Amino acid sequence: MDPVLKDRDVIMLDTSRRDANHEGIYVIRLDDMLMVKQLQRLPGWKLRVSSANPAYASFDVDLSNAEEGVAVIGKVVWFGRQT
Repeated sequence: MDPVLKDRDVIMLDTSRRDANHEGIYVIRLDDMLMVKQLQRLPGWKLRVSSANPAYASFDVDLSNAEEGVAVIGKVVWFGRQT
């Protein structure tokens, strides 16, 4: 998520906000990996996953398909950075 979030930043999640109905930065589990990504809800139970870093392409996942292996863990509500 560089330049928004940097390596070694500390984030705080609201784990009660797992539905991603509002666009924002979330922690998601994709297969066996945790990721911090920008999420946007699309029609038909789809979710657009994107990064602030242009080196990573956006992709869509279908939340109605259990085989996708995607879970929203929580919304990032705060981050801290040491200078």
